[in-house]
Amino acid sequence: MDNVQAHTADVSFDWDLTNVLNGTQKISYLDAEGDLQTLNPSDIEGMCFQITVGRATDITPSDRYHQQVFSAVPDFSKCGASGSVNDANLTSDYYQKIFGMKTDQDGTSDSADIYAKTVSYQSFKRTASGSFNEMSANGATKGHYTIPLIGLEANTLYGNTVESNCQDSCDVANQVASFRSAVEQRSRELYAQGVQSKTKIDVRRLQIGIQLKVSNSSSYVEQCNADVSVTDKGTCRFIDPASYLSRYGNNLPQDDSHWDDATAGWAYVPDFHTMVEPTPYSSSDDLPGKLKDSVSVDNGVAKAEQQTRIYLKNKPSSSNSGNMFWYAYVYDGTPKKINGTDGSPYVIVKKDKSGRYYVDGILPKSTTGDHVISVVDKLGTVCDWGTVSVVPSDSVLMFRLYNKYTGEHFYTSAEEERDALVKIGWRNENLGWVAPRQSGVKVYRLYNPYVTGGDHHYTSDEHERDALVKAGWRYEGVGWYSGGETPVYRQYNPNAKTGTHNYTTSKVENDALVKLGWRAEGTGWYAVM
Repeated sequence: MDNVQAHTADVSFDWDLTNVLNGTQKISYLDAEGDLQTLNPSDIEGMCFQITVGRATDITPSDRYHQQVFSAVPDFSKCGASGSVNDANLTSDYYQKIFGMKTDQDGTSDSADIYAKTVSYQSFKRTASGSFNEMSANGATKGHYTIPLIGLEANTLYGNTVESNCQDSCDVANQVASFRSAVEQRSRELYAQGVQSKTKIDVRRLQIGIQLKVSNSSSYVEQCNADVSVTDKGTCRFIDPASYLSRYGNNLPQDDSHWDDATAGWAYVPDFHTMVEPTPYSSSDDLPGKLKDSVSVDNGVAKAEQQTRIYLKNKPSSSNSGNMFWYAYVYDGTPKKINGTDGSPYVIVKKDKSGRYYVDGILPKSTTGDHVISVVDKLGTVCDWGTVSVVPSDSVLMFRLYNKYTGEHFYTSAEEERDALVKIGWRNENLGWVAPRQSGVKVYRLYNPYVTGGDHHYTSDEHERDALVKAGWRYEGVGWYSGGETPVYRQYNPNAKTGTHNYTTSKVENDALVKLGWRAEGTGWYAVM
């Protein structure tokens, strides 16, 4: 185990498939007629590593079976399974369902039976897949690999207890079942001792196993695809050391020439204890002054309840090597955690193409206005912090651009339109203001194609809109909405033919233009900020 943190740990291991690929160790299975067949090593296209995690903390024993859920949610990145959830599709809702602690009692029809009324537990799989060439140079048949194990509870012991009746005989495909079996065995023991109330227990499973990815043209896959009992055909491409034992019977030879005995292809992970999650500063006033203004966000504004990219000014120290699972907080009186975009209780430090470090997170719903955001490492050391403007999730960012050749300022909420104009020479002046999404008074957008370079005009006045259309301006629909308490001032330049109007939330800019000869035309509309 490496880089153990509060909710994550890196599981590193050596793998060696030399004897499997050269045919010294055979991968055998029973065909549909019950005859023993051997997988051709040339049919092996890659591999898939799995970690299975199980941890039960309390149980209410019973003298009869009760239906328990036991991870009746999509597997996390299960090899080949169409119903699995991979890293890219992991959402806040799925994070809790897959990794969170559960207390089950009398589950649904697809639940597993167990001798217990209730069970509190954590159970999931973590998968990393790839071909030999992706995992080691020059197509090597052995090497070293590391899987970042996520979804762990802080300040918690993980590993393996010895209370299972299949500790040394359960194949990797049935590790969840072996964990369930160990929980049931503990329940039976307690009930035999007269315990019938909710009781603390310590049943743990943490194993790493390997599955081989098999060619579609292999007889094994063809047989699996033809097997009506296999409902998810995506799993047919993967074979583990003894998956066929559970499917076709436990009558295969168990000698050294077969890689498929029940103890091959998987191993127990040594016990380890996760760290305590760091405690943030209780007040933003206590944050280190020398690090002030070392965070920033795109466009200078973050949205509550939506993904926000927080850029870090300071490069992570060498002590933060490996996967950097850090923590971020927004101060709204007291610090509130910023969860990862996948619902995780941490954020991951990454680096973009330009070399800037950043974390992506979801700000809490209730956080709006100017607030301090801090980012701390796994030990709780503050690395960067600064003040960021947070707006409601149902608001729209209005971008402002300038054409130096025509003198026109242009306003749009479409990032694609903004980027296209920047590409042809317009200057990006970043955020103009923040508008409500689809509420309030409509602001109309019009275009004059008859002046050199064209010209846009914006108004919430229907009469002004109609008069301009009658004079030849092209109506381009509703540009955005007016709403909020921040006035957007409108100025008019009587000496210009294009860029005749300017709009700004800055009273300083408004007054400066008026001093230069522009005509103040009051408030054009209102903004959220």
